[in-house]
Amino acid sequence: MLAIHPRPVVARSGADAGADTPSFPVATRRPSRGVGGTRLGDSPPMRLFRQCAVALALVAIAAADLVAQRRITGRVTEEGTTTPLGSASVQVAGTTTGTYTAANGTFALTAPAGQVTLRIRRIGYQLRTVVVPAGQGSVDVALKRDILQLETQVVTGQQGSIERRNAATAIVQVTAEELNRVPAVSPEQALQGKVVGARINMNSGAPGGGGQIQVRGVTSVLGNGEPLFVIDGVIMSNASIASGANSITRAGGAGAIATVQDNRTNRLADINPAEIEDIQVLKGAAASAIYGSRATNGVVIITTKRGRSGQPRWNVTQRFGTSEILRTVGQRRFPDTASAIAAATLAANATIAREQVIAALNANGGTLPYNEFTSQLFGRTPLSWQTSASVTGGNENTRYSASVGRAFDGGLAVNTDNTRDNARINIDQNVTSRLTARLDLGYARQRANRGISNNSNTPVTSPLYVFGATPSFMELRTRDAQGNFPVNRFGGNANPINASNPFQTLQFVQNEEDVDRIIGAGELNYQAYTSPTHQLRASVLFGFDRFNQENQVYSPNFLQYEPSDGQLGTAVESNGASRQSNLLARVNYEFAPRSLPFRASTEVGATQEEQGLVLTRVRAIGLVPGVPNVNQGQQITTQSRELQRDQAIYVRQQLLAFDDRLFLQGSLRGDRSSNNGDVAKFFLFPGVQGSYRFVNAIPGIDEFKLRASYGETGNRPLYGQRFVILGGNGLIGGVNGLGAVATLGNPNIRPERMAETELGFDLFGFSRRVSLEFTNFDRRITDALLLRNLPNTSGVTTQFDNIGVLRTRGQEVALQVVPAQTRGFTWVSRTAFQRIRQWYGRADGVNPFPPNVGFGAAYGRPRIATGVSSTAIWGNRPVRLNVNGRDTIVVRDTVIAEGNPDFEMFFTNTFTAGRWSLAVQVDWRRGGAMSNVTQNVFDQYRNARDHDAASPCRGATLDREDCWILSGGRQVLVDTSATATLGAWRWQKWNNGQDARVYVQDGSFVKLREVALAYQVPSSLSRRLLGERVGDVRLSLVGRNLLMWSPYWGMDPEVSNFGNNNVGRFVDLAPFPPSRQVFFSLDVGF
Repeated sequence: MLAIHPRPVVARSGADAGADTPSFPVATRRPSRGVGGTRLGDSPPMRLFRQCAVALALVAIAAADLVAQRRITGRVTEEGTTTPLGSASVQVAGTTTGTYTAANGTFALTAPAGQVTLRIRRIGYQLRTVVVPAGQGSVDVALKRDILQLETQVVTGQQGSIERRNAATAIVQVTAEELNRVPAVSPEQALQGKVVGARINMNSGAPGGGGQIQVRGVTSVLGNGEPLFVIDGVIMSNASIASGANSITRAGGAGAIATVQDNRTNRLADINPAEIEDIQVLKGAAASAIYGSRATNGVVIITTKRGRSGQPRWNVTQRFGTSEILRTVGQRRFPDTASAIAAATLAANATIAREQVIAALNANGGTLPYNEFTSQLFGRTPLSWQTSASVTGGNENTRYSASVGRAFDGGLAVNTDNTRDNARINIDQNVTSRLTARLDLGYARQRANRGISNNSNTPVTSPLYVFGATPSFMELRTRDAQGNFPVNRFGGNANPINASNPFQTLQFVQNEEDVDRIIGAGELNYQAYTSPTHQLRASVLFGFDRFNQENQVYSPNFLQYEPSDGQLGTAVESNGASRQSNLLARVNYEFAPRSLPFRASTEVGATQEEQGLVLTRVRAIGLVPGVPNVNQGQQITTQSRELQRDQAIYVRQQLLAFDDRLFLQGSLRGDRSSNNGDVAKFFLFPGVQGSYRFVNAIPGIDEFKLRASYGETGNRPLYGQRFVILGGNGLIGGVNGLGAVATLGNPNIRPERMAETELGFDLFGFSRRVSLEFTNFDRRITDALLLRNLPNTSGVTTQFDNIGVLRTRGQEVALQVVPAQTRGFTWVSRTAFQRIRQWYGRADGVNPFPPNVGFGAAYGRPRIATGVSSTAIWGNRPVRLNVNGRDTIVVRDTVIAEGNPDFEMFFTNTFTAGRWSLAVQVDWRRGGAMSNVTQNVFDQYRNARDHDAASPCRGATLDREDCWILSGGRQVLVDTSATATLGAWRWQKWNNGQDARVYVQDGSFVKLREVALAYQVPSSLSRRLLGERVGDVRLSLVGRNLLMWSPYWGMDPEVSNFGNNNVGRFVDLAPFPPSRQVFFSLDVGF
């Protein structure tokens, strides 16, 4: 069917499918009123005659329709059983007439006289077409289960939908069952490996989540790189606000209160996955073009669960589980006392090293003790749990869905955890036979203590950074009689005056985040006119998303690292208030002529959106002992305010023809934004797409579809990039002065523009036991925002400008197979493949270094250069050049690796045997280098776990490139002796940053991402044990990230020191360790 639904209508799976407000109510008739037009020069009698003639003609047509109608009733059940199927749609083919089945599977509708064809479908079941002869008034229909989920509805943008079989773009849908099979800290973690075409990474293992979704590669360097998130029509914020931990770690310098290295949480983590019915991802520009200048990065559409008519149905889920560290970095086990003293000397001095070694020997009976600090500090296996309860129900006019939930995630380290509370109610109301309304309201509160992690400068506070400098013979956990932790003189960044003990740090440091959030929507839909051939609808939707985020960071006076700056005690108070709203009004007209082989739909709409953010931070140092208040020390205060407004108008035309085999769609959207240089100008974004289905054209192939699309989308500038900003310039004449900042805004700035061509095909065959989807896409992003270099005489260095071009090409493949299907056993296998290549098409005359990514050429960083991959890792390395006819070796900053994977594959296999089911998901990433700065720190102090392994250069000569360094302009061999060690080779080869390649490493991995074993308890047993009202009882044992195979030295190649980052998410430096999780679940329905 072709319909532009009054709200997002998406797939419902299995027996729990919900009932949506019908997009095609039962056809009714009333006499039509005439409509006349006035033409210049017409006489009043002629106008009156023409109006009457038109009115009489319309009344005659309506009367004819009334005479030629009849009533058809029936019942829909599941094939092979007598189970009734409620919420199945029943449509008269070739018309706009249709209805839904009641909870007992029955339906009734008015259809044209004569033979008609009914199309009956329900999500999770195959479409059934039934011919009803002229003299027949009743029909019973049995639907067969759709194992591969081929009969689903997919979103086409701005709340329209179409059957998946007709879609002309590659759209990914993830059902509630797939999302909630294994507990996840946030929806993006639950999506890992389930969205072909998207790279999804969790930035760290800290409680509360924090991940990034990149759809089809890099779409911007300096602009927004996140998808647009829409929940039930509400455009929601996925902002990640830094906590202020930089005031302790100094990762971004001592002057800043907060930076991007603060291990931020993005606010998608506030959403409870148990509330979600499904998630659909619009990847292509043609599909997302209807969202205009906010859709270049893709659109993630979240639909929450809705009510169904019938008796209240309750569901309660209780999960208990535990987590443990997935992988540690380990610690060097010293072979002898001399090597222990030598390593310890590097982190302090020889005197302290000998004293500490002797003390360790005396305390351990004369043998050198060994401590694996990472496992000790992050070795907790805390209890985590999730509790949720929901109820759905209603009658013909009112339907509701309500849910509450609480999730607790115990952190791997002491004093770290996360608690999330959620509540939601969705109500659908038939106000009249023509007017329907819905009201959605969701509340979330999240409280997290995320500890300290990632980069750290003096004072060194980040645990793994300290462990890299601390020799394993140190005992850091045991307190003395007064409760004091051992003083660690090796944690002060090679300065013995400073000290730092991570066990003390995490015990007493507070890094608390408290978020209160409300997301709500209200919508009215009016059915202005309906007939078998015409439908006219109008609707208006208002949505809002408001949250307050409060962060409190407190470092008490007595912590060992506090004296390093001469000011004891640090406190940060941060408050962020985000306010977003969007308004959508639209009119939809559908036309289905009975005498022509097509149906058409036209929609016109307008939107208005507003986003505001106020952020205030106060930092105080030199606190009164024991008092965390920021008014008890020397204060620094910052405040920022943002307000962004967007307006848009759009039109979309859809056409289905030739027995729904041909699908065509065209759309055009015009956007203007307060972020643009010209705030009044509308920027236009077109989109066209089409598909054609060949049915039973090839033996064994049930259906083959060719599809093609072209679309343009935008990425508006960030707030403030259009302003010529002035900043503080110190005191001038005793008053605060203003001066130009280093980077100027641009009053002519405009949205980045992406044009994408997508080609592909879909097929399914062999009695629906095989489906294959292939997509090739080619993107060209023009007007890319980069920093243009300015003359030195201007007094500033760079300016934002639309002068870049980005290119991306890629392929996506999704294969589903049913290798085995018998009466008692089913095996469904799903395999997905994605490959993306991206480069700078033009980047001349620009500052080559994107801000806030990487630590320079010594470690590997992104760099902007024409014709080079936008995710290439640049770094120092020796290269041979011909200088004046002489072979010369010099150090150059050049491409040394690629941060983007060669390809990614995802494998999911589901086995069902009677009441048992087993689902296994494995993710494979080939390639994608990481800058392993964590290992560099461990090697610097000779504390890497593999330090004493054999060097690859034992006995080597200068013929081996990996065995010499450049010193004084000539090649010099590294240690090639028979006792040369691996750790010493790495550090020597790095050569103070002259060869970054040794720490830029392969990030390939294979992960056992999910395993879920479930058992459906027989209803007779569950009712006997729990009562007659109990319906379904399901027991599950599930796990996430249970195993990982990777050549990468670090804990996890998916981490990112700089958090969500467009081009530089390949830096690993002292992250919070990721974990593996195991849960037991009990689901009860009644």
